Amino acid sequence: MPLQKLKFVSADRRASLSPREIRRIKLCRKLDEQLELARAQASGERYAPLKLKRVRDAATGERTTQSVPKRVSPWWWKGVHGRFCLAIRYGSKVVEVVKGRNAIEASDHSELIEALESVRLAVADGELDLQIESSLEGAARKTLSLRKSNAT
Repeated sequence: MPLQKLKFVSADRRASLSPREIRRIKLCRKLDEQLELARAQASGERYAPLKLKRVRDAATGERTTQSVPKRVSPWWWKGVHGRFCLAIRYGSKVVEVVKGRNAIEASDHSELIEALESVRLAVADGELDLQIESSLEGAARKTLSLRKSNAT
């Protein structure tokens, strides 16, 4: 009688996520990677996350899954005055958090980490949804025009 010990309920599955929520989750994951990379560089360590890759053995033809290092490029660089400049990216596009400004300035690694954490919280709260969408609008128009020109 193990089924009698279980509690049965009537539950509905949550509806699928909206495109905004999907973009938020994707950007939060990338910001988490950038945070780990910044923390590793601040402590003098190497950050090398792993990803799974399907590889075919040339001799046997068998497919196996291997863990390989994932390449993570930093979103920051040293500016003219020796300070860090951090550009928030969504895919290959830079997100302008403030109109006309494409980077956040930080004096050292600890300030860079604080900036990344602040942006991460803002993204999770949905404060940057409009900026993410506006950075994607130009890309969508460009892709659409390329498709039209290739069709003719």
